[in-house]
Amino acid sequence: MKEIKLSDIYVPHSDSIVIEFEFITKTKGGIELPDQMLKEYAESQGFAKQVMAVGPEVKNYKIGDWILFNSRAQMIPVPLIYHSSKGKQHGQIHEYDVLGKVDSDFAKVTTTKELTIN
Repeated sequence: MKEIKLSDIYVPHSDSIVIEFEFITKTKGGIELPDQMLKEYAESQGFAKQVMAVGPEVKNYKIGDWILFNSRAQMIPVPLIYHSSKGKQHGQIHEYDVLGKVDSDFAKVTTTKELTIN
């Protein structure tokens, strides 16, 4: 089966950026997680994500960039038109919610507790 990139079949509108993320609402056993636990889980995952698709008005970022975005950004789920083998989903944010690009090595750090800056 040929692998299809999200950017080949979906172009977000205007200044939107599509990122890949892991989104959970319940445990493997089927227990629904309360909002506070979801927030804590999201924060533990870090906010550095890889750009999967960009809208025509996005000027500063391209597919493959790793970005750091505002934790309060309104993320809109992208419809399930793309199935990743990694069990990831896609969300769409506006370019103004992006704080900046990050190095791909930094993107692998999941929390600021693991990071030491001299």
